[in-house]
Amino acid sequence: MQQPSGSETGDSVESNFFKNGLYERLSYQRGFIFAFYLYNQLRLASEGKNTIRNFLRALKAHPNSIGARVLTTAEFVSVIRTFLPDKNMYAEIKRYLLSGQYLGFRKIKLIKGLRIHYEQQVPVLEISDQVNVQQIYR
Repeated sequence: MQQPSGSETGDSVESNFFKNGLYERLSYQRGFIFAFYLYNQLRLASEGKNTIRNFLRALKAHPNSIGARVLTTAEFVSVIRTFLPDKNMYAEIKRYLLSGQYLGFRKIKLIKGLRIHYEQQVPVLEISDQVNVQQIYR
């Protein structure tokens, strides 16, 4: 069984998803990392007022999200744009989720009290002792 690299494209992940459990994990890992990034961007843009929960509620309320139909990237972007109007989310989704490029947390601003450092090229999240985790992740 071939070990996927972290930079596998979305097409490659999709074609190997059911053949290799390592590819299956890769898509969930990317999704988690992107959600963490998105959460921080939402909090920063709104000065802490909006979280990913606000975005997900708006996404659920989107007229095309009702029913079993798959939500498109365009629909996702149209909703996130109301929260992050200055971000080019099409490009970010393509770059980080579909093309498999790494989110460079060395350059990405995080909310106060969170910091990412690297140990042997592995990102490690640090949470300040002054951060009330229950408060920021409500």
